[in-house]
Amino acid sequence: MQPIAFLTMSNLDGFLGSDEPAIGPLADRGFSVEFVPWQSRSVDWSRFAAVLIRSTWDYQEHLTDYLRTLETIDANTQLFNPLAMVEWNVQKTYLAELAKSGVPIVPTVWESAGSTRSIESFFDELGVEDIVIKPTVGASALDTFRILRSSTEPISRSTPTAAGSKFSGPPPIWELSDDVRERVATAYRNRDYMVQPFVAQILDVGEHSLFFFGGGFSHAVRKVPAAGDFRVQSEFGGRLTPLDPEPSGVTAGLEILSRLDSTPLYARVDLVPRGSEYLLMELELVEPSLYFETVPGSAETFAVAVERQLSTG
Repeated sequence: MQPIAFLTMSNLDGFLGSDEPAIGPLADRGFSVEFVPWQSRSVDWSRFAAVLIRSTWDYQEHLTDYLRTLETIDANTQLFNPLAMVEWNVQKTYLAELAKSGVPIVPTVWESAGSTRSIESFFDELGVEDIVIKPTVGASALDTFRILRSSTEPISRSTPTAAGSKFSGPPPIWELSDDVRERVATAYRNRDYMVQPFVAQILDVGEHSLFFFGGGFSHAVRKVPAAGDFRVQSEFGGRLTPLDPEPSGVTAGLEILSRLDSTPLYARVDLVPRGSEYLLMELELVEPSLYFETVPGSAETFAVAVERQLSTG
C-alpha cells in the first residue's frame, strides 16, 4: 500500500468533514490514507507518495505559516493541488483575474485592510440596497456579513453577542447602524475584504457546486441556505442535495478551468444561474468539501483520478 496524506487541521470541532468515504476506494487501488494536521511539525513528508490538501479550514487565520508548511511538503513529495495554484487561489482576488478573461462574476469592490471608506458608498457604487462583505482570504463563510441599507424585515439592528461556537448564534444579517459600522471596521482592521451585491437567487435556486477531478466532470450538488440565513455551508444549516446540472453549467465550469495554467487534481466550481449565464461565486482549488456522502459513486471517481495522477507523475 502506498501511503498518502490527507492534510487536515488540529481541531475539527464544529466542522463537517466528508473525506472518509474516499478511504475505501483508495485502498482498493493500493493507497492507504493518513489524516495529518497541517500544524504538525515533526512529519517526514517524504514517506508519503502524495499529500492532498483536504480539511485545512483554519488556514486563513495563519496564512504565512500555512503556506510555509505547504512549501516544505512541496519540497519533499507531490502536493495536490500544486503549490503555485494554491498560492493563487487562497486570495479571492483571483476572481478579478478570471473576470478580466471573460468569466462572469458578481460585481465586486475590493478594499484594503483598515479602509475608512463608508459602507454607504458601497451601496451607492454597486447600485443596490443589500450587500455582502467578506474577507479576501477566508473559508467557511467566517466573518462574512450581509448588510441592508434599510429594511422592514425582522433582522438584527445591532451586532450579535459572542456565541460558544463560531458556527452558532444568529445569522449576521444586519440593518446598517453605528453598531454594524463598528463591527465591520473591527473585523477588517487588519484584513483585506471584498464587497458584493447579495445574490438573491441563492435563497431559492441555490448555489450549484460542480466537481471536476483531473479535468473531468464528476458530480454536482445544490446548496441552499437554512431559513433566515444566507450562508450555504452545512455548518450553518445549509441543505445539500444531489444535482443533475444542465450541460451549459458543466460547460461553464470547464471553460473556467480552461483559464488555469494547469489542470487541478480536484476543483469545485460554485455557480449561481442567472438567466442564460452562470455567475462564478468561488473557484475552490485549495480545500473544498467534496460531498462524497451526498452523491453515490463520487468517492470512487475521485480515487480513480488520484490513481491516474500518481501513475503519470
